Amino acid sequence: MEVIVFETNNAVKVIFPALDCGLSVMDIGKKDVPHGVNFWIAKDSILPEVAIEAWEINAEKLGPAAGVGGTYVPVEIKNVKGE
Repeated sequence: MEVIVFETNNAVKVIFPALDCGLSVMDIGKKDVPHGVNFWIAKDSILPEVAIEAWEINAEKLGPAAGVGGTYVPVEIKNVKGE
């Protein structure tokens, strides 16, 4: 399973996206991570097996951020007539 990892207020946070919610993991990160905060998408298997308070983001290991929070733009839904 993919998770979204980010840091805010000097603490690491993890979002476990709901399956089949209609949004991609990237869109969930853009929508749910606080505005302007970088986030990474990673496999849940990389999460350390220690208390979350001890976690630190290793940007070298994770690579470049996948996206930035607060940048989600919903796709307009057109009615059946295309209006």
